[in-house]
Amino acid sequence: MNPAQPFDLLAKSAKLGWGGKPETLEQHTQRVVERLAALSCRSPQLPQIAGFSEFWHIAFWSAVIHDFGKAASGFQARLNGGGQKYPHRHEVLSLAFLPWVAEPNETRLIALGVISHHRDSAVIKTLYQDSSGADLLKEFEPRAIEWLKDWLEQVPNNWVDRYDLARLGVQQKTFQIDLNRFPKQAAEALETGIKLYANVYPLDEPYPHEPEFAQLQAERRLHILLRGIITQSDRMASAHAPTPSVLRLPSLAQITAQISAREQKEIQPRAHQIAAQREGNLIFSAPTGSGKTEAALGWAAKQQTQAPRRLIYALPYQASLNAMKERLERDLQPADGVAILHSRALQVLYRQQKEDAEDLEELTQNVRRQNDFNRLHQPAVAVLTPYQMLKAMYRLPGYEGLLTMLAGSSLVLDEIHAYEPTRLGMFLALTEALRRDFDVRVCAMTATMPTWLREELEQCLGVKALPPDAELFQASRRHRLELLEADMESPEAQKRIVDEVEAGRSVLVACNTVKKAQAVWQTLKTQLAPEKVLLLHSRFTGRDRLAKEQVIQTRLDASRDTQDPIVVVATQVIEVSLDLDFDRIFSEPAPLEALVQRFGRVNRRGKKGENGIVPVTVLTQPREGQRVYNDELVQRGLEQLEANVGAELDDLMISGWLDQVYKEPLLSLFRDEVQRSAKEFRAVAVNTLKAFAQDETLEQKFDDLFDGIQVLPKCFQQEYEETLKVSPIEASSLLVNAPRWITAGLREHVCWSETLKLFVADLPYSAELGMEWKVPEVREDSWGRLDD
Repeated sequence: MNPAQPFDLLAKSAKLGWGGKPETLEQHTQRVVERLAALSCRSPQLPQIAGFSEFWHIAFWSAVIHDFGKAASGFQARLNGGGQKYPHRHEVLSLAFLPWVAEPNETRLIALGVISHHRDSAVIKTLYQDSSGADLLKEFEPRAIEWLKDWLEQVPNNWVDRYDLARLGVQQKTFQIDLNRFPKQAAEALETGIKLYANVYPLDEPYPHEPEFAQLQAERRLHILLRGIITQSDRMASAHAPTPSVLRLPSLAQITAQISAREQKEIQPRAHQIAAQREGNLIFSAPTGSGKTEAALGWAAKQQTQAPRRLIYALPYQASLNAMKERLERDLQPADGVAILHSRALQVLYRQQKEDAEDLEELTQNVRRQNDFNRLHQPAVAVLTPYQMLKAMYRLPGYEGLLTMLAGSSLVLDEIHAYEPTRLGMFLALTEALRRDFDVRVCAMTATMPTWLREELEQCLGVKALPPDAELFQASRRHRLELLEADMESPEAQKRIVDEVEAGRSVLVACNTVKKAQAVWQTLKTQLAPEKVLLLHSRFTGRDRLAKEQVIQTRLDASRDTQDPIVVVATQVIEVSLDLDFDRIFSEPAPLEALVQRFGRVNRRGKKGENGIVPVTVLTQPREGQRVYNDELVQRGLEQLEANVGAELDDLMISGWLDQVYKEPLLSLFRDEVQRSAKEFRAVAVNTLKAFAQDETLEQKFDDLFDGIQVLPKCFQQEYEETLKVSPIEASSLLVNAPRWITAGLREHVCWSETLKLFVADLPYSAELGMEWKVPEVREDSWGRLDD
C-alpha cells in the first residue's frame, strides 16, 4: 500500500517514463528491485564469487535508496518540466538517507552501491571534494523528507516477501527514524560517503607479489560485482527492458532429438559429444561438421547441474556471430533471445529486420532498443568476440556490468586456433583471470589443434584435453590436396578456373589481398560471362557487400543439392562469412590454419566428387605472406603441402602438419610472443582491475588493437547526409572499412569531416570493384580538367 502522500515524487520525466508518462520514484525503484531479484535467480553464484555472503542484502537496500536524491526540489522541478539543468548529482544526495537503512557494518558497502551507480569516483571527487553536507541537505524540502520516511517504513519490507528475497539473505529492517536528528546524521553521511568514494582505494596499494594483494583483489572484485548488479538493474529498469529470465539449457539428448526431428531421421550422439558431458573446464578438438557446437551446448547444459549459468559463445569473427546467433535461437529457444555483441551489432540487427519493415525511422528506434537490451546483458545467452570481453579488463565504460554478466557463466571459446600470438596471449590471460576470479567455466574447442596450442590451453584451464578421435577425423575427409605451380594471375591458373566453370562447377578463388582479388576478377570477367564472375572483399560499402552476399548465398547455399556454375573471387572474408558450398577452390598460399578455413567452403556436406572427395588446389606462388601473413608460416606450410600432394585431408592430419610448421626456432618465437603478451596483459589490465575507475590510457591500448576505421566514399556524401536524417543505421551502410594508414598515406584524398564526424575518401569506388587505394584519375578535355 502506498503511504499517504502530499505530492508525487518522480524518478523519470514524461520523456523517459513508461508509455510517455512521468514515472514515480516508487514505480522506478520497484522496477529496479524486480530486475535485481530476477538477476539473483539467473546468477545465484555472485555472493560466492564476491566472497561476501550478504551480497544480495547490501544490493537490495542500495537499490531501495539509490534514487532518493531525486527528491531534491531542483531535481523534481526539472522532472516536472522546469527545463533548467539541475547542478547536483542525485546519487550523491541519496547518501543523506544512509543512516535510515544502513547498520554501521553495512554503511560502507551500501554507500558505494548508491553513490557509484552513475559516475566514477574521480568524477565525484572533482565535483564534491570540498562540499558541505549541511549545504547539500538544503536541496530537500521537509515534506519530501517526510514522504521518503513514510514510504521507507511502509513499502520495501513488503518487497522482501513479494520477491522471496529472504532466501538470498535479504533481511527486513525495523526503522527508528527520528526526523529531529536527521539533519546532523544526513550531513555527516553525505560528507563521509563522498570522502569514502573519493578515496575508495589506498594510495599505497600492495604489489602483486605481496601477501596483501590477494585481499585487495578480493575487495576490488566485491566492488565490481556490487556496482555491476546495481547499474545493470537500474539501467534495465530505466530502459524498460523485460525482466530477465533464468536460462534452462536443453541436454545433449534433447538437442539430438531436435536435430532428428528436423532432419527426419534417427541421430545418435557421437562419442566426442558424449565425452564432452562433464562438469568443469573442457578442451577438445573435432572435425568441422561433426557436431562440435552440439557437444559444447551439451557441455553448457551439464554446467547447470548445481545452479543456473549464463551461456557466452565466443567466436573470432563478427560474421560468424551472426549465423551463430540464429543457430542458438533455433536450438535453445531462450526466453530472452540471444544477444549479439560486437562493434557492428546494431547494423546486423537492422539488416535482419529491414525486409519486413515499412517505416525506417520506427525500425531504427526498435533496433536501437533491442541493441540497448543486448548491451545491458538482458538476454542470458550472448554471442560475441573475445574483444568484447577484453573491454572489461581494459575498463571501458560499463565494464563492471560486463564482468557481472560474465561471472559464473559458461564460456565456449570456438575456433581458438584462429588468433595470432599477441592476441592469443591476451585472450589466454583473460580466460585464466575469468576462470580463477569470476568462476567462469570454459570450453575451448577447435578443428585443428597443434601440440603447442593444446599445451597452452591445458596450462590456462588446468585440465587435460580430451584425446582426439582418429576414426571420426578420418570419416570426415572431404578434400584431396592438389598443388599448382603458378601465380593466380598466370595463364595456367586462369585456364584451370575457366575450365571448371565451363564444366558446370562453382569455383572459389581465394586471394590474400583486395588488390589481387580485384585484378583477378577483372581478368576472369573477360573470359566468362559477367554474371558468372563475382567479387567479394572487405572494401565494399555495407550495402553493396550485403547485396553481393545475398546473390552468392542464393546461388551457392550449402543446403542446396546443386550450385550454379560461377566463380567467386574473394579475400579472407569468405573464410568466415557465409554458409556456402563450392565444388572447387583455387587458393593463394596462406598459413595452414587459413587454408583449412577456406577449404571448409568446399564440399561442406561431403556429397560431391568421387566417394565424397573433391580436389582443393593451392597455388605455389607467391611464396611469402604478401604483408598479410608471416612469411615463414606460409613457406613452412607450403613445404608440408608439397610433401603431401594427393593426400585426402582431415583436420587431425593437418594438426600434425602444424606441429611440423611450428618447429624451432619458429615455435619459440611464437610461444615467447604468446607468453610475453599474456604477461604484459596481466600486469597492465588484470592486476590493476578495480571498480569505479574507467581508464583512458587503457582505452587507448584497446583501440590500438584495431587497425581499421570506416570511411565514406565521396560519391555517396550527399546520399549519406540525406539518409542520416531518416536512419543513421541505414546511412552507415554507405561506409567502407579501411586501414588507418590511408589517413596519412592518402591524406590529400581522405579528409576528416567535422560536420559528419568521419573520414570522407575521395578515392575511386564502384559497386563492381569496391574502393581502390589510389588517387582519382584526372582527365581533361577542351573545356579543362574533369575530376573522375
